[in-house]
Amino acid sequence: MPPFFAHTPHFGVVLMLGGVALVFLCQIWLCVVAARRGFLWLLGVIFLPFIGFLLPFYDERALKPLLGTVAALWLTGWSIMGVDDEPTRKRSIKEKVYLMKQTIRSGEMRSETLAAWQGRLQAWQQNLEAKKATLDPKNPAAKAAFDRELQDYTAELTRFKEETARASL
Repeated sequence: MPPFFAHTPHFGVVLMLGGVALVFLCQIWLCVVAARRGFLWLLGVIFLPFIGFLLPFYDERALKPLLGTVAALWLTGWSIMGVDDEPTRKRSIKEKVYLMKQTIRSGEMRSETLAAWQGRLQAWQQNLEAKKATLDPKNPAAKAAFDRELQDYTAELTRFKEETARASL
């Protein structure tokens, strides 16, 4: 499709809504013209849509709403067919996850990730030491919460050690 006619998907939605609204308005206008021509013409336009194409041969006032309807239908079709997302193509989540896994497996990100993980664990350890210093031994709920957090920290530290051992291989 020529670049002049191409548009983004978001603009395509706007075009489609505009085209549908224009079709609706032009069809109402066509029904008004048909009603002025006669009640049977109105029924024909409502229930047999091809009658709208015959009406301009009998009443020239129907030509403008008919051409408006055709233009609106073209606009609605262009809203779908003119979408060109290749220049601004974004990767799907599946593609991003696959590329991230490949990057991690190749080891390009591993050293930065491990360093950040180690920094987070050191900050957590300091936070735990500060909590232990201010822990009230008479409060069993606080002691239980501290013990749970300490178990979480120990489990995370074990996983970190396993990962660093695997990374050094």
